[in-house]
Amino acid sequence: MSDRLNLAMFTALGVGMVISGNYFGWNLGLEKAGFWSYVAMYVPVVVMYWFFSLAYAELACAIPKAGGGFEYALKAFGPKAAFLCGFFQIVEFILAAPAIALGMSYYLHHFFPFISSTAWAVSLYVLFSGINVIGIRFSATVELLVTLLALLGLLFFYGYSFREGISVQNFQPLEVKPLESLASAPFIIWFFLAIEGLGNLAEDVQHPERNILRGFSLALTILSLCSLLTLTCAVGLAGNHEVVYFPGRTEPSDSPLLNVAAHRKVPSALAGIFTVFGLIGLSASFNGILLASAKLLCNFAGQGFAPAFLCREHPQSGVPRAALLVNSTIGLLCVILARSEDMITLSALGALGLYILSMTAFMGLRIKAPTLSRPFRFKGGIPAAVFVIMMSLIVVVGLAYHYREHIFVILLAGLASGSAFYLYPRKNKK
Repeated sequence: MSDRLNLAMFTALGVGMVISGNYFGWNLGLEKAGFWSYVAMYVPVVVMYWFFSLAYAELACAIPKAGGGFEYALKAFGPKAAFLCGFFQIVEFILAAPAIALGMSYYLHHFFPFISSTAWAVSLYVLFSGINVIGIRFSATVELLVTLLALLGLLFFYGYSFREGISVQNFQPLEVKPLESLASAPFIIWFFLAIEGLGNLAEDVQHPERNILRGFSLALTILSLCSLLTLTCAVGLAGNHEVVYFPGRTEPSDSPLLNVAAHRKVPSALAGIFTVFGLIGLSASFNGILLASAKLLCNFAGQGFAPAFLCREHPQSGVPRAALLVNSTIGLLCVILARSEDMITLSALGALGLYILSMTAFMGLRIKAPTLSRPFRFKGGIPAAVFVIMMSLIVVVGLAYHYREHIFVILLAGLASGSAFYLYPRKNKK
């Protein structure tokens, strides 16, 4: 038990996996929509994540296994539904990591422009994969430290914003356009995407019957407050357009705090502080997602849905090193071949597929397995799960309208994976 994660480490992993959303990527939604169109989607997305997280915490307490969503779908509906749920979750986590690596590389390229962003992203994969190879507890300790520093960086930014003064004029015009709101959805989701990674660490937490719920609740409370303050302070300080574009450039920049600092013409030392904290925030998410995605792929293989060698964990470190290597290899290809905007959108689509299927499993288990031991029972129950499913479907429809090529990529990958599932018989689970 002493080698397992305590509540502080578990909560830090939850916050850390997601905290990069405050430093990177969320502002791209403001390029698609004005501030109030963005807010019109932000509010229901926050409600959706609270309902989803509490329902997911109930499932994780009842079935504390590293597979997360696909374990719940397996128990509720069998292997076919489990495979589909696992596919979406793997897409979400594997593609979120290269998006974050690209974000970190942009911050580093700002400091060292003579080294390419791609070279930085590759180096980061090597560094953080090495940290995770050492062991889960070491990785969690690193996560706790960098998450606290990332939160300190956000507090520094909020303090600077309030001291400088937030202008009401920067929130104009007061209008909401529904199609623009839908276009901004994947970048709002980026504020919270991967919180469900805590479910993939359920096997490694002390006293899961109580700490899983506490970890989810504490992490989501912190993330909700941070996202609201980050959005309000950044736009109120610099303006909608300025949060998206670096001065003198026409291409959107996904580093909002650097954009704000540049438009405000802050001293170089202060801009350097923003950059350092941005790197710390991104590294927290990158480290946490690498660990959670390796545990996910390991359990996916352990249930016979992927080659058996992927489910082997190192006896001393507890890390599934083969799964970590495969995830990192895919991520490296992505940072070389794709843009961060593409990775964020595809990762969000994977997350939405997971939310729909895992909430369907939540309802299925409430109906089919009423006697299942549930240390925590979410009072929102089936109505809350239906809200999550409906919100997810609305966002998927909006994404299909605005990002047809990304939908096609997901469908193509799903078809290839599904074909492999049917062509090669499932082995006995471990």
